[in-house]
Amino acid sequence: MPLDQQWEAQPNLTMLGDAAHLMPPYAGEGVNMAMLDALELAESLLSEVYATPHEAISAYEKQMRKRASETAQMTMEQTAALHSSGSINHILEMIGIPPANTTM
Repeated sequence: MPLDQQWEAQPNLTMLGDAAHLMPPYAGEGVNMAMLDALELAESLLSEVYATPHEAISAYEKQMRKRASETAQMTMEQTAALHSSGSINHILEMIGIPPANTTM
């Protein structure tokens, strides 16, 4: 899915989780994103800032698309790194261990 998705907000319908943004499985972010979507949607709908549900949904979707795009980009970068020839060094660096000496 493209990272820059856009759509017209509907007054009585929205999407969250994988329906709104697919996440590759390598960072474990899919369920985290869906839970945050639900929280942010509820906060928008309950907020006194928005005069109508349509405004609340539109604000939620704008925020969600930006956040999901950033997380998906990071996840795609991690996916590529974990499937590269230097993946073991990448993992070691992520957890704070100096990379293995690969010159033998």
